[in-house]
Amino acid sequence: MRRVIARLRTALRDRAVRQTVGQVAVVLALAVLGYFFVVNAIANMGRLGMQTGFGFLGSVAGFDVTLKLIDYGQGSSYGRVLLVAVLNSLLAAAGAVVLATLLGFALGIARLSSNWLLSTLVGGYIEIVRNVPLLLLLFVCYYPVLGSLPPARDSLSAAGLVFLNNRGLALPAPQSVEPFLAVAIVLLAGIVAACALTRWAARRQAATGQAFPALAASLGLTVALPLAAAVVCGATVAWDVPRLGRFGITGGIAVPTSLFAILLALTLYTAAFIAEIVRAGILAVSIGQ
Repeated sequence: MRRVIARLRTALRDRAVRQTVGQVAVVLALAVLGYFFVVNAIANMGRLGMQTGFGFLGSVAGFDVTLKLIDYGQGSSYGRVLLVAVLNSLLAAAGAVVLATLLGFALGIARLSSNWLLSTLVGGYIEIVRNVPLLLLLFVCYYPVLGSLPPARDSLSAAGLVFLNNRGLALPAPQSVEPFLAVAIVLLAGIVAACALTRWAARRQAATGQAFPALAASLGLTVALPLAAAVVCGATVAWDVPRLGRFGITGGIAVPTSLFAILLALTLYTAAFIAEIVRAGILAVSIGQ
């Protein structure tokens, strides 16, 4: 027994052993605490008649959702409304990625401008936005900015086709989306062709020394060509145009104000970080290169 105690004292004098023992003790304490909370929560939920598990996903939700990319009604299940929420989140994220990239690239270039006023204003914007929590910026975009829009009866209109008010944005909607699948096919083909063209231009320049405008050609294949296909497809389908009535706007597709606020906040917030990445990337390359 004395030998065991002596060995234990010798082992505890080792700093690594003490650290290991302390970490194990903390993990065990957290495990016991977590077990206590789980057992306590299960007991309280059973006393209140609440069920655990994912069985509720098959129950009827009983409420409607303003923006939905798939079929959804008041008789749909909670699993369906969860899928609607996931798709709406992906839509907002995809839109914010595109807009923030464009705005951030422009701000990063503008901050390197020789114009003192432009560079200072952009720098101030970047420093302020990067130090403001995203949730606070979301509230600012939703209440003061979008909350100042007029009501539905006094909507801001563009050529009688687009209406903007405090309820959201109403846009013309195509009655059939099948023709627009050609746009995705043209875009995919343009990306493949642009990659092949870029490689061919690099091999040609290495062999002959003659440069080829690969960037302009790639933009034409990936941007101009899909836009032209979208215009052609849009001219072949019938459109549901929104109409301003006495009690609101009917027809078209309605983009709610909440999506606007999320897009605006994510774009402004993320663009500030992208601008700094662009600026740092440019400054990291020497003038000679």
